[in-house]
Amino acid sequence: MTDQTSLDIVQRYAARWGIALPHPTRIEIERKWFRTFAHKLRFDSEHWEGFAYVERGYTEPSVFDFRPRVDGLLMPPLWAAYPTYSAVTVGWRMGGGEDYRYVSWEWYGTLSDAERAEYQTIFPVPSDHRNWDLWFYDVDTIDDLDAAFAVD
Repeated sequence: MTDQTSLDIVQRYAARWGIALPHPTRIEIERKWFRTFAHKLRFDSEHWEGFAYVERGYTEPSVFDFRPRVDGLLMPPLWAAYPTYSAVTVGWRMGGGEDYRYVSWEWYGTLSDAERAEYQTIFPVPSDHRNWDLWFYDVDTIDDLDAAFAVD
């Protein structure tokens, strides 16, 4: 896989979520999990900072962690940022998604009720096997979010 192929994959994915990506500031090849290689693309602009992983053989990023730097831009929902994670994966507690989860909920908490309703319309909760629909928009605080992840 070439750098350009990875960039094309990330740009298509970003467009699907309504994000106009800047040109990447760096593209690295990383070895993940024994023999799996991935391109890590870093982005840094006045509007966005973030990174994406594209693993060899994949047609979508395995990570799409983007954070707005200016007001008015919408932070991608958890299922867009970490599309291989389910709602209850340990990756939200001890993995790459932990920081994104907390930052996204802090950001989400700053939205008014009208802005939350608009966000929920733009990014509807997927009703697939990953169980997002069980808890996502019923959470108001980080404590509620932690309770949603609790195991009895």
